[in-house]
Amino acid sequence: YCGAPEEPGRTRGRSTLVEPVMFVFVLARTLSDTVITNLLEYRVCRLELGLPEANCSEPISSQIEDMVQPTTAQIIMGRSLLEALIPSCLTVLIGPWSDANGRKPFMVISLAGMSLTYWCWGFLALMPSLNPFVFLFASLPLSGSGGSWALYLLSYCYVSDVTDERSRPVRMAVLTMAVYCSLIFGNAFAPLLMTSQHSLNPYPLIFFLSASLLLLCILYTYYCLGEPIDVEQLWELLPVSGYSPRS
Repeated sequence: YCGAPEEPGRTRGRSTLVEPVMFVFVLARTLSDTVITNLLEYRVCRLELGLPEANCSEPISSQIEDMVQPTTAQIIMGRSLLEALIPSCLTVLIGPWSDANGRKPFMVISLAGMSLTYWCWGFLALMPSLNPFVFLFASLPLSGSGGSWALYLLSYCYVSDVTDERSRPVRMAVLTMAVYCSLIFGNAFAPLLMTSQHSLNPYPLIFFLSASLLLLCILYTYYCLGEPIDVEQLWELLPVSGYSPRS
């Protein structure tokens, strides 16, 4: 249960369910990623092309969409590179690092980086005259913390740590099902949020909602999820004198 004293390398008294973290994480990411393209198209239309509000509001005509697509595609490509290139390199190091230092620390770091990214998106979306290329800077916290790449890797490692050979396939299947169910919910709810807030600026609300959901994931991971790796015992077995992972 949440708040129980954690014994190193033992999950007794704490949850071993990482599926809620992945469900809420994917939901938060899907909610925001579904509307990012619309936001960028609107900003490119208004600020880069200088077209009037009536032409840039949803739904935009196919002619206007053809005009904004090239610049929007450049921004989306830059975002994809930032959020994929560095995290994909980090995952090579995260696996061995988490074997020696535990799964939870970098899970919290990754979730915090993604939450900060969506807080940045929300605050930047509140600035109507902001150049759309500035939104690329919001991806830096996610990129430097490993992003979704790290969280997927660590989640499957966590399930492998807390299960035996008989229960592992079922837990892996449940984890995968949680991810895909969350994708469905996220893609269904994002348009509803856009419609309900259509008269206002709906984008900050959605980004702040995603950031808040990720904060809940951080709290659950830190306080409720048990650490399956006995870090102190592992370091005692290594031939390194005078070193403690907590020092």
